[in-house]
Amino acid sequence: MVALKDVEENQRRMQEINLQSSSAWKSKSLALTTLLADALHNNTKLTSLNLTDCMINDASITKLAETLTHNASLFHLNLSNNKLGRPGLLALSKALPTNTGLISLELTGIRIDGAVSAAFLDAFGTNVTLCKLIWSPEISGYNLKFTELLCVPPEIVGVGCVAHHL
Repeated sequence: MVALKDVEENQRRMQEINLQSSSAWKSKSLALTTLLADALHNNTKLTSLNLTDCMINDASITKLAETLTHNASLFHLNLSNNKLGRPGLLALSKALPTNTGLISLELTGIRIDGAVSAAFLDAFGTNVTLCKLIWSPEISGYNLKFTELLCVPPEIVGVGCVAHHL
């Protein structure tokens, strides 16, 4: 895949990748996501990645999450409508405290339970760059906690930080 080669070579022209519903990605999701994670490890040019509906599963996101702990140039990541479960989402939440790049993360269409909500809430305690989280948590108590987080004055949470929940 040409896009992966460009990411690996840190090509300046490769700032955004939109792989939404890619049939090629769906057929080799784990292998391609692993290659992407390896390519992102040293990449400083890619700022936006859309992997919506690409059959990303827990094994795939775990590999990508490992890379996110070190990558500071990827600002926008869309993982909506993938096959992520609790193990993959918890791995992603563990990457967030040390990630210094992500500004927005979209997880629409993915089941978010109480354990995952708690892990993301903990990550918000140390991550100062993630300002936009789009998801639909199924636990009303965590909706309330995120609503309280939204109501905290910007000087406490960080200027302009917002967590969105649907």
